[in-house]
Amino acid sequence: MKRAVAKDGDALQFAAPSLRSNAALVAVAVECKGGTGEALAHAHEDLRCDAALALKAAKAHAAAVAHTPLRGDRAFAAKALKQDPACFEFLALELRGDRKLAEVVAKHPGLLRHTPLRSDKKLVLAAVKKDGAALRYASDDLRACKEVVVAAVKSDAAALAHVLDRDALFKDKDVVAAAKKKGVDLAVAEED
Repeated sequence: MKRAVAKDGDALQFAAPSLRSNAALVAVAVECKGGTGEALAHAHEDLRCDAALALKAAKAHAAAVAHTPLRGDRAFAAKALKQDPACFEFLALELRGDRKLAEVVAKHPGLLRHTPLRSDKKLVLAAVKKDGAALRYASDDLRACKEVVVAAVKSDAAALAHVLDRDALFKDKDVVAAAKKKGVDLAVAEED
């Protein structure tokens, strides 16, 4: 069984219950880069609650965080995010709404889609300044906010596709200027 889980951690699902309680075997399975990261889901409940083991699993596959009750523990979440920011998606909803933990979104804007803080102007501004396309994940209010739209367009003209209240914002001098700097002439686009 050890060889099987060393090649594909997901093979743990076929192990006898007694083997799923074996910490050494489960550690081999969760650290395996092969598979989908589901190995932790097949471990005995006691092992899924082991922080060190869950962090090893998260290091190999961020999705493993979804399979530990610790996904709702702030200290565990902070450690998991330090290892791999992609773990954010799999944290409990209340932690994805934690302003301190959500700071990871400013550095990894695609994670904006996984936080309930999509109407937090400061967070959204930081995200769209790094990647304007993240505007698509902002709340409707912020997708219609001139300040946020200008910041997004300055980062990436593709953000224009996600702007709400286009009638007003596509005529705004600051939005038009930001788009023009990115090679998009909104006056011409409007005529098409």
